Amino acid sequence: WLIEHGYKVDASFVEGWWKDTGKPEDILEANRLILDDLKTKNEGQVHLRSGWLFWCYIETSSKEKYIPTQKFYDTLNCELIARIKDFYDDGDDKLIYKKLVL
Repeated sequence: WLIEHGYKVDASFVEGWWKDTGKPEDILEANRLILDDLKTKNEGQVHLRSGWLFWCYIETSSKEKYIPTQKFYDTLNCELIARIKDFYDDGDDKLIYKKLVL
């Protein structure tokens, strides 16, 4: 079906683990395995008067369709701290914002 509809079909080597996702429940299981491997990151410090302060890191695309999202982060006083060129695709950078959360 993919080839008949003009999609590119390619092969590649997989390192680490591999899961056959031929059935919907296999896809759900593969997603669970991937999510289980994600590491959370919390950075904070104790503020003597108000309790905890946390840095919140936010990532988005630099594509034009995400400009409203970028403007929203600006209204929240999020600081753009990094741009990783062509991260998602050619011309689609990853933007990383930082926000102090009280």
